Amino acid sequence: MAISAEAWVALWIEHRKHNPEKMHLVPLLRNCLSIAEQWDNEEACFEVYNNQKVDYRFMGGFGAFEHIRFSKGLYITEYKQRDDWLKAEPDEQIYQEYLNRANDRYLQTDKPWVKDRPYVLVPLQFIYPKDYYETVALVEWATKNKVYTVFKRHPASSSQSNIPRNYDAFWGVVEKMGITSEYTCFPRENYNSMSMVSQCEMLISVDSAMTLQAMLQQKPTVNLRRCMISDIVPLANYKELDSSVLELKPIPKEEQIRWLTWYWKSCVNDYNSENFKWKINKRRDLYKLGATDVDLHSWKFTKENGLHV
Repeated sequence: MAISAEAWVALWIEHRKHNPEKMHLVPLLRNCLSIAEQWDNEEACFEVYNNQKVDYRFMGGFGAFEHIRFSKGLYITEYKQRDDWLKAEPDEQIYQEYLNRANDRYLQTDKPWVKDRPYVLVPLQFIYPKDYYETVALVEWATKNKVYTVFKRHPASSSQSNIPRNYDAFWGVVEKMGITSEYTCFPRENYNSMSMVSQCEMLISVDSAMTLQAMLQQKPTVNLRRCMISDIVPLANYKELDSSVLELKPIPKEEQIRWLTWYWKSCVNDYNSENFKWKINKRRDLYKLGATDVDLHSWKFTKENGLHV
């Protein structure tokens, strides 16, 4: 028996009950799942990872959360290198739209960061267990290379009792390990992401969506794990981090425009557009006809099937 939309919503809330900053998303996911509830013998969930078997998944887009992705698995747990974004017909208007929006997935504090010296910015995510080794490597890198690095806590609540976002406890661990230094700064408060990105010299991320903000502001940036934007953003091995990453340059504007055009046209379903429901149903119908995830995120296929409107 299929799980109802409301049951999926309840499950999503249960998994995130310690993150009040996320609860403003509930109406969005409820509306997404209500579309899937109308299908026959098919089921879709919204960002639930505890191995429930479903036919499709809704996901927040890379950047602003209301850019909904919809797939069978691609861009959820795997991000294969692809180059069909190079075939996109660049649209600078899409680039300008991204440039002018906040691009934050979660609610942000208005508190600005006050820069006291040049710094590299590291946005923290799920330290335990997903990002533990990468984050430790970044702390060690900052100390070893004498690079003043600011480690920003995630905007979602870090005061909950469950471990994954307990940043204060993590920082206590790395201090005991003796790898912190005058070059590792961990603000105990949360600061507005845009104010921190706009003033940094560079951003290094495990796979944070803040990579998008940094790229748009012409900041050199690098990921330590493949994610969607790794098609154009350099990838570094956390086990081999050295001072060479400081030599990276910003992504050329022309490449940004082409990649963002591909992403918006081929991958994104704009929740706020009038054709959102039509696009989701159209994608589902194409899956039913045998289209693959790769097809439904490729430039040529999505264009030929009318999904670029």
